[in-house]
Amino acid sequence: MFEVREHREAKKERRELPIAVQEATEIVRSVLGGDPYARGLARERLTGWGRRVLLVHGTKCLGVAYRMAWEVEQPRFIVTIWAYGPHEGFYERLERRARRR
Repeated sequence: MFEVREHREAKKERRELPIAVQEATEIVRSVLGGDPYARGLARERLTGWGRRVLLVHGTKCLGVAYRMAWEVEQPRFIVTIWAYGPHEGFYERLERRARRR
């Protein structure tokens, strides 16, 4: 089992999502605790930070695309959720936040 953690800004972003999207992210979070690499969970893999790889899940609600990004720290069995939010500006926020780590 993996421990699932959230970046402090990601916690704030999750609370601001529409209720339907919050429920969808809760389902994804529960799966992440068991297998963060589960088939069909991540729609893309982001690389470019050395050995770090971030995984991104996407969903749609009322015609708006939303994203959720996480990183798996394999030897320690920790999943860190870095960001939630609408597709608009998501990758820029994610890059700033993940690079500051």
